[in-house]
Amino acid sequence: MGHRRTELRRRKQRRLTRRTTLVAVAVAAGLVAGALGIHSALEPAASRTSVTATAGASADGAAAAAADGSSPGQTGAAEGATKAPATKHDQNTTPLKEIPKDQPERGMVYTGLNLPSSDGCAGLLQVAGSSLCSHGPDAAPEGVDIHKTVPPVADATASAPGPGGGSSQPPAADPSQAMPVPDTATAASPGAPVPDTASAASSGAPLPDPGTAASPGHARVPRPTATASPSAPVPHPTTTASPGAATPSPSKAPAGTEVVCDGDGTTGFRVQVLYVHGPDQDQFAAYKNSMKKWAADVDVIYRASAEQTGGNRHVRYVTDADCTASVLDIEVPAAALGNFGATNDALVAQGFNRRDRKYMLFTDAHVYCGLGNFAADDRPGQDNPSNFGPSYARVDAGCWSAHAAAHELGHNLGAVNNSAPDSSKHSHCVNQWDLMCYKDTSATQLKSVCPDYTNYDRLDCTHDNYYSTNPKPGGYLSSHWNVADNQFLIGGGPDRNNHTPVLPEVTITQLTATSVTFTFPHVPGASKFRLVINGQAGYPIPDNTRAPNNLVPMAGLKPGTDYEIAIEVVDADGKSSDPGRKTTFHTPAG
Repeated sequence: MGHRRTELRRRKQRRLTRRTTLVAVAVAAGLVAGALGIHSALEPAASRTSVTATAGASADGAAAAAADGSSPGQTGAAEGATKAPATKHDQNTTPLKEIPKDQPERGMVYTGLNLPSSDGCAGLLQVAGSSLCSHGPDAAPEGVDIHKTVPPVADATASAPGPGGGSSQPPAADPSQAMPVPDTATAASPGAPVPDTASAASSGAPLPDPGTAASPGHARVPRPTATASPSAPVPHPTTTASPGAATPSPSKAPAGTEVVCDGDGTTGFRVQVLYVHGPDQDQFAAYKNSMKKWAADVDVIYRASAEQTGGNRHVRYVTDADCTASVLDIEVPAAALGNFGATNDALVAQGFNRRDRKYMLFTDAHVYCGLGNFAADDRPGQDNPSNFGPSYARVDAGCWSAHAAAHELGHNLGAVNNSAPDSSKHSHCVNQWDLMCYKDTSATQLKSVCPDYTNYDRLDCTHDNYYSTNPKPGGYLSSHWNVADNQFLIGGGPDRNNHTPVLPEVTITQLTATSVTFTFPHVPGASKFRLVINGQAGYPIPDNTRAPNNLVPMAGLKPGTDYEIAIEVVDADGKSSDPGRKTTFHTPAG
């Protein structure tokens, strides 16, 4: 018996060793390359971190459409079943008896949405010509005219679109631009700046209020904010900078458009951004970079919301070689723009119907503010239909914004089920200042339980309705569907409790001629972190889990000097990940 136990322990150790080796190889191969450092106009004066391009990004126009439809992708449950799992609704579903009346001035148009023909869309509407469900259109907020087109928020693309009008074919990644992998056993060179780890362990103050600016969305008119400049000045030595307010490094991507490059940019479950328009209305060149910017800001919302519960999530987009969301230029018949069902049918005809895709539609029309597919399935686990495609999140030109796109994507990902504690019973929630909450009917009463306006662009302000990376034991999300587990998010998916770590993103909060203070979030499973300075692995940093973030003051810098820092994650066995994406800054002259 003792010999058998010894052999079982040996087998377990060998499996653990193989798993650890595979994780290390995956990280070195760049499967989580650049999985941090996303800042945007949602965070004032935010600077850009440098990024390593990934080969194999999306193709252009018609070619990309063909590729998107050439493979059905995964067509069922998380373990690879051949058909999608059946929907299981919560017990608070009330079947609809009639379709609401149209209110076209508010974007409330129900053409193309039918009463359900089966239990699959119980309590919801069924998209005409398909088995997909939807809660219906979201009302435009007061003061928003859906018949006006939102102006661009980024400079127009300098190059003409490729064949078919879509994103241009990206160049292959330049290996010389990849971050060197340091010898983690090598100490930092003499005279290198030293982080004050004692302060790090005792500090960890929350990040400054990012002053999130909501764009036209659903219930309230947002407050304005300034767009971050790519040449933002270095903060004054005696002041605390906004997150990431160091001098940005050069990037091929337009300012504020970068997202996380995960893997080869195309394989697996991903969100594909589409610009959808009629035959005589193609504004792709003028709006391509704006749509990349809105997509990047959607990622900021999902990442920052995850940080509120001590985790890290990013939207897993189909990406171009410059680590921006791929945006495809898709023309459909003019008649197809008139309703959600017809638009989806036109996209299916072009091959945009993969099980491993969710489609974020910036539609050049003035019918809706926004609407999306929603399964209303509250069962936990990876077989939830919200965990699969195809599904479509449409935002029309009068409401183009990160807020509206993040809201409709939220429905695609499974928010908000009627069984949730603060559900409106109409696929939303009733908490004031929450991305998925608003007064969706005249009878809906909002609760002021989350008074901080910043939560207007954050998910699940109570962290127990639809999105949390650390569900409360015994809480609702411990036994119901949790959007943070969705496999369309980096850090979600079937391996969410044992995945290659989403490397922490570094945010500069204060900078002087001789010192810098930076923060980064906790990482599940990390025992500590190691700072990488100018490519050299150096000092360990403890994980201060008693504070919202790790806060690290570092002294000994030279005035007027460029620096580059990144973080390695060290697990309980002492094994280090490769360093995350580099954050660069330049100290003032003094």
